[in-house]
Amino acid sequence: IITYLQNPDVTLPKLLSTLKEFGRLSGYKLNITKTQILTVNYSTSKSIKQNYKLTWDADKMKYLGVYISQDFNSLFPLNLTNCWTQYKKIQLAGLH
Repeated sequence: IITYLQNPDVTLPKLLSTLKEFGRLSGYKLNITKTQILTVNYSTSKSIKQNYKLTWDADKMKYLGVYISQDFNSLFPLNLTNCWTQYKKIQLAGLH
């Protein structure tokens, strides 16, 4: 899932608690090792980083194979440049 939070110092603990309870009831659980947080207009405090061992990034994160960035201009280079390069390799190899 992808979630947007305001004021993560307050809302992140509540979200994680809710997801933990959901997991308890449903049998699903949050895979913390794959959990990524992209911060936009937010300086992550050391205490929240220490309390929640998540992957924190200020530039980009990958979601369902697509890079999401807070910089709109970097979306094309992050995502389509590599796809185009791979397509060209396949085309040159005659596999299209």
